[in-house]
Amino acid sequence: MFLFSGTFFPVENLPGWAQTTAAFLPLTRLVDLSRAVTTGRIDAGLLPGIGYLVVFAAMAFPLALMKMRKRLIK
Repeated sequence: MFLFSGTFFPVENLPGWAQTTAAFLPLTRLVDLSRAVTTGRIDAGLLPGIGYLVVFAAMAFPLALMKMRKRLIK
């Protein structure tokens, strides 16, 4: 996920298939958000990324709880 998320180099420099893959990774949104916060460029353009992260967390958190409970009960 680090390779395609723009952590080390810009996503725009990746081939088309890798840019499409990066668009679905939550780390890409987190990298964009953290860069905007650290550079002080916070604007309304970040809202779709924040929304994506909220939806992703809302879906992944219950799944993680279910898996963890299954492991602890086992």
